Amino acid sequence: SVDNTGTTGVEKYYDTYLAGKKGELLYETDLVGIEIENSVAAYLPAEDGYNIQLTIDYGIQEIVETALKKAVAEYSPVGAECIVLDPNTFEILAMANLPSYDLNEVPREDMETLNALSRNRLASDIYEPGSTFKVMTMAAALDCGAITLDTPFHCGGAEQIPGRSQLLHCWRSQGHGAQKTPQALQNSCNIAFAHIALKLGGERFYEYVKNFGVLEKTGIDLA
Repeated sequence: SVDNTGTTGVEKYYDTYLAGKKGELLYETDLVGIEIENSVAAYLPAEDGYNIQLTIDYGIQEIVETALKKAVAEYSPVGAECIVLDPNTFEILAMANLPSYDLNEVPREDMETLNALSRNRLASDIYEPGSTFKVMTMAAALDCGAITLDTPFHCGGAEQIPGRSQLLHCWRSQGHGAQKTPQALQNSCNIAFAHIALKLGGERFYEYVKNFGVLEKTGIDLA
């Protein structure tokens, strides 16, 4: 903000460390707070805050922002987000949200606008994982032997799945027809993955979800 207070993001999360300490000028006074004549003032100098090195990789960040701008120009979505993680450490190498704002023209004096523009949807919004969870489902089913790469599936576009009151529809209304495990993933087939989940079973599925770390906090240092 205009008074150098972190209000969101990394700046808020680490504000205590970034802000430093203000300097002080101390005077000797009597009991009622009146300065004693000829007393010597003591000055406590201000202390600079710490610096923070982000894990963001400039080159990867530039690629991500360019790709998002191209996608927005082509498809005109309400918004577009991307996050790139190091697969070994899960450090964030790039993170971008569109629409965004000019970081050279930050409205620091208007807190409402500043907070609205600074809202990081990647960290603050929730959404149903949907097809992104299919990768975990398949990995778990392959790992425990519930399926193999040659397990056959058939998608007719919709199917009554056991334990479900309504028909489950595939995103492709005409279906994907006959397919094996690799094609089911390639097609992101809802019907095939429903059967994969049934073969895996609820208890094993939940154990794999825990082992993948889905139930743990991310540790991301954004307010």
